[in-house]
Amino acid sequence: MGFLDRVLGGANAVYGTWTDIVHFEDPATAAASKRMAHGDVAPGTITGIYRRYDEVTQDFLAASATDRTGEVHRFGIQVSLGTIAMSRLRLGLLVPLRIDGTKAVLDGPVLGAALGVDLSDPTQRSKRSIPEDGINDAARDVRVLSRLEDWPRSTATITGFTPLLVMGMRTESWDVHVQLADGSAAAAPKESVPFYVQSLVAPGVPVPVAADPTGGTVAIDWPAFAEAVSGPSDPTTPPPVGSIAEQHVTNAAADAAEMAALDTSPPTPVAPPPGVVTNPSLRAWVDGVNGGHMKAKELDTGAKGLVEAGMITQEEADSAHRAAGLPRPD
Repeated sequence: MGFLDRVLGGANAVYGTWTDIVHFEDPATAAASKRMAHGDVAPGTITGIYRRYDEVTQDFLAASATDRTGEVHRFGIQVSLGTIAMSRLRLGLLVPLRIDGTKAVLDGPVLGAALGVDLSDPTQRSKRSIPEDGINDAARDVRVLSRLEDWPRSTATITGFTPLLVMGMRTESWDVHVQLADGSAAAAPKESVPFYVQSLVAPGVPVPVAADPTGGTVAIDWPAFAEAVSGPSDPTTPPPVGSIAEQHVTNAAADAAEMAALDTSPPTPVAPPPGVVTNPSLRAWVDGVNGGHMKAKELDTGAKGLVEAGMITQEEADSAHRAAGLPRPD
């Protein structure tokens, strides 16, 4: 509880009041941001995670908090916090909450400070439906679920992760490399590793798998693994070396450095030398006068119109007259 005790500054002393007081009537829109700004501060714990796929993957948390009378209260929160922050969420993680009556949200600025990311405006919603404790991952690939049912169960040790690249760009999928109990190598190919284990799995970590009897391929039971290793954890603790969560941080730092190295400032405009005409229309008119296809008066009229429209400067118009061998018009 060291982290929450430090960042919440004795919130437990005043925490008991939130069960009886609702500070404002929550509108349908922007409710989460209002709770984050005005809700009562309280330490909480992630006790349940539910995922489902409905055109996109949706992630829900069950967070529990204990008031000063000892009563435990549970809250449902839908979250989408960005890659780095999501990769640090797991069962048992201590999180700061903002509570308003029977609803709550994560305290984004406080949690972001602990994780080292900007969560000043996190995307989240309070939910009346609260996930059960544990992991219920209904967003997993049905092919993986079939393999977990059909292939013999075993245990394997993580040896590494290789990101799946498409046209040279990183995706959300990984080839997860493992070593089976008999010493043979295998992999879970093109695996969408769920966020709730990305800060838990690293080289050397054992995971429950179902192994293809013909060899070479495994399916990893991520929910079973996450529940087996759940326990209180401090968000300020960095992710393990070699984990996907660590790779997200490394990739973000590399991307930021690459962007900083790029000169994105617009080039300083350089005025054309005297007598040089750069405007395409003006250049065509000059060529027309010089070729005998346009009268000088037409060039005068066209150049004046471009100046009045703000498309060229008077200096450019004068250059066009000089290029056509004409005196500057009065």
